[in-house]
Amino acid sequence: YMTDVLKQSTAEVAYVFGVACCGAILGSLMSDMTMKILGTLNSFRLCVSLWAMVTLAVPIVLHDSDITISLYIIAALFGFAFGLKEPIDMTIYTTLIPRGKEAEMMGISVSIHGCLEWLPGLTFAFLNEKNVPMQHNVAFMTPYFLASLLMSLRMKSYDEAVAYTVDYDMKNVGVYDETSASPHPLRVPDLVLGSSSLDVHKVVDSDITAGLLVDD
Repeated sequence: YMTDVLKQSTAEVAYVFGVACCGAILGSLMSDMTMKILGTLNSFRLCVSLWAMVTLAVPIVLHDSDITISLYIIAALFGFAFGLKEPIDMTIYTTLIPRGKEAEMMGISVSIHGCLEWLPGLTFAFLNEKNVPMQHNVAFMTPYFLASLLMSLRMKSYDEAVAYTVDYDMKNVGVYDETSASPHPLRVPDLVLGSSSLDVHKVVDSDITAGLLVDD
């Protein structure tokens, strides 16, 4: 798109990617603060919404070669959304994995990514082969973000999901008690459900202080 529509040189494309990378670094640094302020699931929705708006803005704003500043702004926002979303994605997924299922669930995650990551690119290539204007091709990427946003809206409380996972671990995973030489349930402080803070920090802290030795 940058070479065919915006007539950017190789060096200019590299500069744009550099700006996007800087935005991604800033987004990653701000992800923890965003989750604490908005909550984890709402932060994910914010990222997806921002990504959709930036993608939709590309064909509207970037339509010729005389919009260099706008190109850099959109590249920074795109990179920021990407950097913000990746830590939030992994936080949501990893905190909902029951103990003992880590390898299995991460394998499922990698498989799903591998099976679906080609779909937007295939859509873009298909429309391009049908001589659809490239601006429209980019706009057609937006529905993927909107579908992700709509599916996240069907999810229930993230705090309740974390609490359910912790309760599952307490019932199914033993913690070695050195005094009695017998396993006892993992004790985790009650989660403050519905709070805007990142409750998963409490779970991690309690795991560390418990001195876990998982019973076979």
